[in-house]
Amino acid sequence: MRRYCTNVERMVARLGSYENFIANEDDPAALTMYLTQIGELAKVQLSAQVKSQCKTVPWKEMYGLRNRIVHGYGELEFRMIWHTAVTDVSVLASEIDSLLAASKEGKKVGVKKLNLE
Repeated sequence: MRRYCTNVERMVARLGSYENFIANEDDPAALTMYLTQIGELAKVQLSAQVKSQCKTVPWKEMYGLRNRIVHGYGELEFRMIWHTAVTDVSVLASEIDSLLAASKEGKKVGVKKLNLE
């Protein structure tokens, strides 16, 4: 999951603006795929206990975005996709980094499958 966050962060840094993001079809497709994977992995890898400890992450909205992308509930709003990538993924990445650090220290973190990297 952290790898997808890193991919999103790199893409945001490379593109720099919403206008650059929508300038071609490949970048929106790649970014929506990364966000889909993040939403899916968050749902299957993290226990309810971990999610309750990570209060800065909007879990319900993350799953909702994943569902909108995957199931095609209307047209995707690429401005919302870009906003999520710019504002929310860094928060999630920080939480994942904390979980990984705690896990490496031998603490039980409530991860079903510790494959966050």
